[in-house]
Amino acid sequence: MAQAKPTAQQKKPAPYRPKHRRVYEAIREEIHDGRLAPGTPLPGDAELGQRFGVSRGTVLRALDALRQEGRIDRIQGRGSFVSGPLTRNSRELKWRVMLLAERGPAHGLTDTIFTRIEHEAATVLRRDHGSLLLQAPAGLPEEPHAFRAALIEHALHERVDGVIYLPLEAEPGEGGGHAALLAPLVERGVKIVLLDRDVTPEVSRSAYDLVTTDNWAGGGEVGRHLVARGCRRLLFLAPPGEASTITERVRGVRDAIEGADPDVSLKVSPVARVDPPHADEAPMEAEILGHKPDGVIAKDDRTAVAALRVLYRNHLRVPDEVAVISFDDAPIAAAASVPLTTFRQPAPALAQVAVARLLDRLGGSTLPPLTTLIRGELIRRSSA
Repeated sequence: MAQAKPTAQQKKPAPYRPKHRRVYEAIREEIHDGRLAPGTPLPGDAELGQRFGVSRGTVLRALDALRQEGRIDRIQGRGSFVSGPLTRNSRELKWRVMLLAERGPAHGLTDTIFTRIEHEAATVLRRDHGSLLLQAPAGLPEEPHAFRAALIEHALHERVDGVIYLPLEAEPGEGGGHAALLAPLVERGVKIVLLDRDVTPEVSRSAYDLVTTDNWAGGGEVGRHLVARGCRRLLFLAPPGEASTITERVRGVRDAIEGADPDVSLKVSPVARVDPPHADEAPMEAEILGHKPDGVIAKDDRTAVAALRVLYRNHLRVPDEVAVISFDDAPIAAAASVPLTTFRQPAPALAQVAVARLLDRLGGSTLPPLTTLIRGELIRRSSA
């Protein structure tokens, strides 16, 4: 008997989650649900490794993330213990905050950078302000819009006082969609601070504080760096319909090269996405081979790694024949086949300032909406 063809839904691979993240989320959920009360000792590293089927190194990465957030204490010679007294039902809790964002690299800040922001925000809230960063529950829908709606519903159910909101990247009709989405939070009096980008079209501003990287300055540093290397024919790889953050990076590159050398050319290429499950490198390969750049600027590190693969397949040497530079400085940048020169997202500072802005609003600040630009850093490696 012929086997039935798998449906498109059956073919869709499950989203990738690092092993340590799975361990971290499981223990974090037990702490939040009260199954692990403050002061409770955690099982030993070996026992946790056996429970989750992972190595001791993976367990230690998960526990270190929990420790950085202030959720557990690691005591030399004694083991790990759940920190106290703050839990979601703690009477000592001053504010309840959530970080609202889509999961995965295709929706805003790359996953590893988002995790750094999450860790820093949780640590600052707990350590310095007697407040708790609540986490998204497991089992939310995979579809981005449904996921986000369920996340906001969870925030309302948890009676949060404030949220730090990372808007979905590259969404048509962004302003109205976000306004409708955030309306239940606004009606409940929840304070909102935006992270990374605004929820309105580029030429207008919303009624919320915004904390973001200075992407224009970052693009300027990238452009000046390539010009100083002698690059004269630049190609900026950015998928179509990208967010305002990418627009600012392109503007910064263009302003920098026009100020440094008007003979340098810049082409912005609307290549297809290279993030799973849209990992199609053929348009990028055609664009690189057709334009013949001596400098490639990728909108993020994953795109840059894909560019490295294209250049390698076509026997183009990096950086001798083509310099490659990107943005974010996710761990993949340093681990690439040619370590990437990249403009680092200032994740700890983004988290600290976003928390400070939110607490100001919770404290009654009536200042007009503030936009805070935080300067990143160009990390120089072998690729450019």
